[in-house]
Amino acid sequence: MLFKNISILNENFEIEENMNVIVSDDTITHIGHGVPDGEHGQVYDGRGKLLMPAFINSHAHLAMSLLRGYGEN
Repeated sequence: MLFKNISILNENFEIEENMNVIVSDDTITHIGHGVPDGEHGQVYDGRGKLLMPAFINSHAHLAMSLLRGYGEN
């Protein structure tokens, strides 16, 4: 999949506009202003959109909060 002319939030929390992002098999393979030659599948026009990483807490202790205090007297 190719996201054309999309704004991205980079690792420095700065917005870069008119970028092209290629995703192949659930992996980002290209981020830049140009587009490499080849077939990239579905093309998504990203004008006016922001592409940024998901904010997922993959190390949560939510289940432990259910048993908080269970082992105490």
